[in-house]
Amino acid sequence: AAGYRERFKLVDLEDVPLPSGGYPADRLLRGEGLEGLEVNVFPNCSDDSDNSDAATERAWVHRYHGVPLSEDQPYAILYIQDTTAKHDAERRFERAFSSNPAPAIISRLSDLRYIKVDKSFLEMTGFKREEVIGRTAYEFDAFAGAEDRDRLLESFHKGEMIKPVESYLTAQDGNKKFVIVGGQPLKVNDEPCMLLTFTDIDERKRMENALRQSEERFSKTFNAAPVAAALSFLDEARFLDVNNAFRKLTGYGDEDVMGRTGAELGLWSNENEEMMATAMEQRRSYQGVEIALSTKEGNEYAVQVSAETLMIDERACVLRMFHDVSDWKRTEAELIDAIDQVMSDPSWFSTSVAQKIMDARGKVSSEAKTKLAQLTKREQQTFTLSARGLDNDAIAKELDVAKNTVRNYVASLYRKLGVHSRAELMVWAKRNGVAG
Repeated sequence: AAGYRERFKLVDLEDVPLPSGGYPADRLLRGEGLEGLEVNVFPNCSDDSDNSDAATERAWVHRYHGVPLSEDQPYAILYIQDTTAKHDAERRFERAFSSNPAPAIISRLSDLRYIKVDKSFLEMTGFKREEVIGRTAYEFDAFAGAEDRDRLLESFHKGEMIKPVESYLTAQDGNKKFVIVGGQPLKVNDEPCMLLTFTDIDERKRMENALRQSEERFSKTFNAAPVAAALSFLDEARFLDVNNAFRKLTGYGDEDVMGRTGAELGLWSNENEEMMATAMEQRRSYQGVEIALSTKEGNEYAVQVSAETLMIDERACVLRMFHDVSDWKRTEAELIDAIDQVMSDPSWFSTSVAQKIMDARGKVSSEAKTKLAQLTKREQQTFTLSARGLDNDAIAKELDVAKNTVRNYVASLYRKLGVHSRAELMVWAKRNGVAG
């Protein structure tokens, strides 16, 4: 016993060195029994040249069982079991469990009580260790938000592997914490247990809920809007969705428009399709571009189109709004005609009023002449034919040029005269007295 004390240093599992009288052999010789005493055993490094780290690496963990043979004689039997491998495995597990960044918790299967919890789990839920350890899987339910909770708890109780499922935990502040939880059976100190690991998806879940609510609000606003509206991808003009006002204005249903362009449906010309696409490419949005819109029944309306870009499912889309200005255009044209008729008979006005109207009309005509003077000969010819209501095909035949050439003349006309469509050009010509 004395030689053993000299050669080895014994430290209990709490890292407290055993006094010399507390060594197993000494206790047996005093008549004490030993049952399952476990200690760390180190070589006694009395030599200063011996490296203490190296000595630590040569340590063991021993379990002692001792039985005194007789009260009268100092004889005893001491059984020593080497449990180093078992403790090394447990230490590696403890280190791995503690350093694992994923929130985790371990429950005994015998009573479903939690026996271990890591730091990440405590940080995620806001609980203290003592508030979790000892509670059961029913008191602290990891599957409260899972769809098939009862089946999962049954698998948990049986020690079966649990595939990751979405659920939520009730955090210390009472709020729900959304997680993905999975279970893996294992043994801790030879006792069947279940390891539950968690992935925190709380932020993602809340963003998804906020996005869903935002999409619901957009959908309700989109469909309830009194102005016709349509959605399409930015890189192609095919309809993704249209609202009730659009269906009412055009006469087309969802099955007619989905996946098709306005030009394919005959809602507007290819020229107008290209003009809107060009405006979107240049400015990413536009306001008040005027086009002629033809309905399913063949009626034609003058509409002003405004467009804005937005993201839907991480893809750039275009929201186009179509405002019917046909009545306004018709009223404007009727007013111009009425003024023309009245001006043909000055007796309707006093001399001073008639003079003021003529002066005002003369001023506008002068501005029109200035703009028209900037046009080339071909542009002037195109303007005259456009003002008569001819489309690009008819103008191309009249001038004996290609359709693309006419399109370029028309684009130049729009720019120089400050108009955005053929209908607007015709009104401009009428208003300025240069129609035809």
